[in-house]
Amino acid sequence: MPKPRIALQIGITGHRSNKIADEHRAAVDQALRALYAMIGDSIAAIARETQGGVYSNAVPLIRIVSALADGTDRMAVAAAPGGWQIEAILPMPRAEYARDFLASNASDGSDHEFEHLLARAISVTELPLLPGLDVRDDAGRAQHYQALGTFLIRQIDLLVAVWDGRQAAGPGGTAAVIARAFAESRPVFWIDPGNPAQLRHIVALDTAAHDEHRWQNVDASLIDRILRAILMPPALPVSSHDEHHGAHGSEPSPATTPRTELPSYFGMSWPKPMRWPFAYNLLRRLAGAGRWSWPIKYPGYDDLGKSWDSFFSAVADARGVSDFNDRVRSILLPRSIWADALAWRHGHIYRSAYVSIFLLAGLSVPIGLCYLFFLESAAILDIKAGFVLVELFIISAVVIVVRRGVRMHWHALWLETRELSELLRLGRSLAYIGALRDFVAAPQPASLETFASWYVRAAFREIGLPSAVLDATYMKRVLRAALTTEIQEQRAYHTANARNLEKIHHMLHRKGDACFAATMYMLLIYLAAWATDHFVLAAHAAEHEAAGASHGLFHGLLEHYLKPIVSIAAAGLPALGAALSGIRAQGDFEGFAQRSTATQRELMEIERLIGALLSAPDQITLKSTTDALLAAALAMAEDVSAWHQLYVSKRLTLPA
Repeated sequence: MPKPRIALQIGITGHRSNKIADEHRAAVDQALRALYAMIGDSIAAIARETQGGVYSNAVPLIRIVSALADGTDRMAVAAAPGGWQIEAILPMPRAEYARDFLASNASDGSDHEFEHLLARAISVTELPLLPGLDVRDDAGRAQHYQALGTFLIRQIDLLVAVWDGRQAAGPGGTAAVIARAFAESRPVFWIDPGNPAQLRHIVALDTAAHDEHRWQNVDASLIDRILRAILMPPALPVSSHDEHHGAHGSEPSPATTPRTELPSYFGMSWPKPMRWPFAYNLLRRLAGAGRWSWPIKYPGYDDLGKSWDSFFSAVADARGVSDFNDRVRSILLPRSIWADALAWRHGHIYRSAYVSIFLLAGLSVPIGLCYLFFLESAAILDIKAGFVLVELFIISAVVIVVRRGVRMHWHALWLETRELSELLRLGRSLAYIGALRDFVAAPQPASLETFASWYVRAAFREIGLPSAVLDATYMKRVLRAALTTEIQEQRAYHTANARNLEKIHHMLHRKGDACFAATMYMLLIYLAAWATDHFVLAAHAAEHEAAGASHGLFHGLLEHYLKPIVSIAAAGLPALGAALSGIRAQGDFEGFAQRSTATQRELMEIERLIGALLSAPDQITLKSTTDALLAAALAMAEDVSAWHQLYVSKRLTLPA
């Protein structure tokens, strides 16, 4: 499974040229370069510590995310080191944006410089014109710049601002962008054009129009702490030898140590056909909830590499996305199918393990009592010892399976790889509209984070933004692709999954009840036979020799055959029924079926919402598209989260 690549997005905001005095421009440029140097040094140090461990050996990917406006944006791009990349986000289609430069009294040659910067950018994302607003009107232009600020903050890890510290003159101004970044817990580094030599990190914004902001001086150690908080995976509890401890619902230790290696499953090979973990497959087949196959096989990597082709084809005609398709195909697809393959493997092993140990524990009881058939034998002690050995072998197998499952972390590996697979897959359509970070947001300060969410965010950072005009035509293609290749398929999956889980639940329930009912019938049969022997046949034996002979035969059958059968059944059938109940409780098939049904209903509502948008193109906007796709992704992610919460406490343990 691929390791993530170190990636960092640095957002730029600030004043245009007319607000930066000529005598301060060189000092602002120097401050930007000094800040970039500290960031670069810190990234290099993190890379030396983590590459080959939690990160791949690929060169760190650092991107400047900018609107390329005259002034701060272009100064920040010009100051960037040569190996850094540029991502451009334009507040409106590029032709309108270029006219805005000229209308704003930009410097001579600004349009040529703009085209040069666009050619240099690895991606140019053009936000659509907002309906009912004229970009040549001051109010309309301000609304477009406000939308730009909102979109930009959603794409970045930290913000660099060249700002005089004053309150915003309008909704799209520098101060408004800084306020949004601060509200969303993005670190903000502040360069005051009146005092550019003093690099500042904002710790509190004054919103009372006094311009008395709180800040701290920026140095290399501060930069390093901030970048490590962004880039490093969640730490491990010191006392735990289990790399998954604390990530699945248990209380973490207060003392932690930095994670230097990825979980063990990153070193595993592609799943091979499995012969031993067949119990869960057999259970599904007996319940009519799946087909029987042996050995159990998972599709090959190359076959699954084509599984997203229909989605890529659906968006391929959208202008400018062919390169982005390649990026998603090379970054998101392999990680998703690897995680899914590993989740399939560990899921089958874990579920077959708990099915097996409950059944074996239940079967050990009647097997251990089979010596009752040989009570009259002279070798009864030897026979008893033989059955004890068989029972000991069964119980030992149960203990070995449980201990191996605990030691190999089958339960934790399944939960984590399944979460990884689903989150990576659900980011697919969101990548095309710049909504990945809305889906899996960075954790708030002092909040816990799972390794899965950290890894997914690291993958999302690598992808970046598409080169596209995010207009109604583009959004329509993305919506239709998500609807037909994701939402409808998942709705059909949850419909079938709920039906199959209900079948397993009801089969286990019926068979468990049948075991207890059969026990009652066996006991009643024995009582009836005993009463017949004791009160009827024995009473007439002296009067009728023939009856006496019959009585002796019947008594012998009762003594040597029916009694041991009833004794074994009376102990074994309830044990088997308890085992089936244990499987039902461990699997919680009814609870998961209800969860799938709820998700299926949520997806039906989202289908109707997207269908309404597709039938009314004038309603398709970046916001409506983002809201719809996020609602779908969050509904499916909520299903994963609920599944995780239901299963987190169901570790593999000895049947009680």
